[in-house]
Parts: sequence; structure tokens; C-alpha cells
Amino acid sequence: MEISRPSSRIEIVAAMRRVRYEFKARNIKKKPVDIVVSVEGVKVVLQRKKKQQKEQTWDESRLLVMSHPIYR
Repeated sequence: MEISRPSSRIEIVAAMRRVRYEFKARNIKKKPVDIVVSVEGVKVVLQRKKKQQKEQTWDESRLLVMSHPIYR
């Protein structure tokens, strides 16, 4: 869901409510994700099942949701 850049706290709260309402209205389950921050950038990946959480290193087989490189 695309959200415009908020300029005040009120707009942030309204956007969060809009997202929650859309998910509830469409009966969509939210998926837990992991946020991986490294010198290469920020990556959002789907969270692993509890059995596989022993290994905490980055694994390319995990489903990548978003990736944002860091330039500085």
C-alpha cells in the first residue's frame, strides 16, 4: 500500500489507521518480517519459522520483500 510522506504526527496516525482498516476490511493476515541492517543497506525479509531461527546469518534463500541500499 502506497502512503504519501506525512508532514505531521496527525497524518502519521491517520495513515496507520488507514492501513489497519484496509487489512481488516480485506481480511488479510499480516506477515512477520525481519529487518536486516548492514553496511550494504536495509533489507526487509519474511521471518523464518521458529525451528530455523538458530542460524542468524543472512541467507539468500529467504524471501526478500524490500531492499534499500545505503550510499553514505
